[in-house]
Amino acid sequence: MHVCHPGVRLLAWSMLLIAMICGLVASWPLSGHGLYDFGSFVASGQAAAAGLNPYSGDYPLVFRPYNEEIGATLVSPNLNPPVSLLLFELLAQSNPITAFRIWYVVSLLLYVAVIVTLARAYPRYATPLRVAWALSLAGFWHTLELGQIYVPLLLAATLAIIAFQKGRPLLAGVLIGLIVAIKPNFAVWPALLLLASHWAAAGAAIGMVGILSLLPLLRYPPTIYLQWAEASGAFAGRSLMINTSLPGLGDRVGLPWLGLVLAGALLLALAWWAWRYRPSVLAVSGLALLTSLLASPIAWVGYTVLLLPVLFQRRWTWPEWVAAAMLVVPYTTAYFFAWLPPILTELGWYVWALLLLLAVLAREARKRSMTYEV
Repeated sequence: MHVCHPGVRLLAWSMLLIAMICGLVASWPLSGHGLYDFGSFVASGQAAAAGLNPYSGDYPLVFRPYNEEIGATLVSPNLNPPVSLLLFELLAQSNPITAFRIWYVVSLLLYVAVIVTLARAYPRYATPLRVAWALSLAGFWHTLELGQIYVPLLLAATLAIIAFQKGRPLLAGVLIGLIVAIKPNFAVWPALLLLASHWAAAGAAIGMVGILSLLPLLRYPPTIYLQWAEASGAFAGRSLMINTSLPGLGDRVGLPWLGLVLAGALLLALAWWAWRYRPSVLAVSGLALLTSLLASPIAWVGYTVLLLPVLFQRRWTWPEWVAAAMLVVPYTTAYFFAWLPPILTELGWYVWALLLLLAVLAREARKRSMTYEV
């Protein structure tokens, strides 16, 4: 990343430093603010071990924040698929506060490992400013604050893309399958690989998803899947501005159907593109990761860390600079930007950042398609 003007460089460094300080203060595990989503994971594991509904919001450790956007308390139980319960049962055997602090450190170290891996894979772009940007992402600090599980998924996505570049599609597929089994909204990735005729990677991913998705049946009754589906459908927080998806944007403007239509149109357009032009695995991967966020019913800002391997490996044009700047602004600082148009503040700047990136990647895909047709 090259910043020509010294004033722009100073502004960028100042912005990143402020973002890191805000993130560290908000996410610090000794702040005593609570267990957040991590508490919901522990509660889910405790319920599963006791033979109760692990997706119920009735347990004491379930995260229940009062949200000013919806003017109500938002019950946030574990909404990860049943395979996650095998891990969360292990968490339930330890002291929740201690486990949360350990998980904070583990996530932080894994994230640093991802940045080091990307810097070694793409040394041309591993400038101090780009590394600082990666460490300043709002999604990263939000992940640490909540005790979420996004960083291991980021590691898997990073290794999958590097595996593709090294000509190891089976390994990449297995890693993609791991991601999809934990977060099914990323099913866009193997689906596009399949449509683009990347059979080895798509087959390995689908096989891995199948194995991991059926694994819970060895311990839990089949009704566990219905309980998960019911809890996911009943969740009321889709309209929050930290939901970076098009359906979330549709809810915020009061037109839920519009977000669903836009998401469906995007998925159909990408499916046609993958089938018609058979793009490379790397072209598919970038758009698949981005579309997985935009088309999901729920894609919290923490999900944006999975875009790190897509953005780290490329030279940025001005739309990517703008999107990168939006992605580092902590959502907790929204009141500082009340002077900005509501389209940015009330509707959420993260979704606009993703749409900017979509425009860039779609334009590149179109250029490749035109070359293919010639």
